[in-house]
Amino acid sequence: MEIEQKYERKMRALRDELDLRRKTELHEVEERKNAQINTLMRNHEKAFSDIKNYYNDITLNNLALINTLKVTLGILTLSDVMEMKTMLHRTSGWSCKLNGPIASDVGQRIVAQLGCNVRCIGVRRTMYRNVNKCIQEGPAVASIVRDDPSTLPGDDPFPHAH
Repeated sequence: MEIEQKYERKMRALRDELDLRRKTELHEVEERKNAQINTLMRNHEKAFSDIKNYYNDITLNNLALINTLKVTLGILTLSDVMEMKTMLHRTSGWSCKLNGPIASDVGQRIVAQLGCNVRCIGVRRTMYRNVNKCIQEGPAVASIVRDDPSTLPGDDPFPHAH
């Protein structure tokens, strides 16, 4: 019996020592965990404030750029209006100078001749399209055109276009 009590005391002492060691290790692990959590939170807050400052800087720079561009646009718009007015005065002067020769008899004859040339070119183009269509439609029509060179138009299809 005495031996049993001796082993029970040793067992209880060993159990108490192991419980104390386990509680100590558990407490140390919890302290390390809390320290890591605090470190992570500080790092996160620093990173968040850095990103927030970065985007605030971008926003402020963009707003400054927008204001600068608004001012520049206002200046350009004013200078563009002035430039357009001067161009309008120049072109109206040129228009008056150019209307004189066109209104004369020589100018009207030149315009009439050019209109006739345009109509002739249109007729010749239509004729060439029809001949090409005939050539593509069948070999009989193509052979007629090839056999009789007089049915082909001249070498220069648009003599007045040069």
